[in-house]
Amino acid sequence: MAAEMDISHSDSNGTSGDKYNAMKNFEIDKKIGKGQFSEVYRARCVVDNTIVALKKVQIFEMMDAKARQDCIKEIDLQGNVQDTVGLRLF
Repeated sequence: MAAEMDISHSDSNGTSGDKYNAMKNFEIDKKIGKGQFSEVYRARCVVDNTIVALKKVQIFEMMDAKARQDCIKEIDLQGNVQDTVGLRLF
């Protein structure tokens, strides 16, 4: 199982719409980055053609329990971020 993050933009009223709530609303274009336990993809929202970055974190691939816990903490923290960049977890 992987946690996935969508780094997108906010609507003109400062909130992200429902169009960013499901993977079905995105068309993956290409991989643009890779870390030890994550991959970042360039994608397009099929609802409004917005280009976004999607980050896929493979926490259950981690063998080190502490690294896995640290990653889960980071995901939890990022899930609470609400700023104009529009960091979203789903």
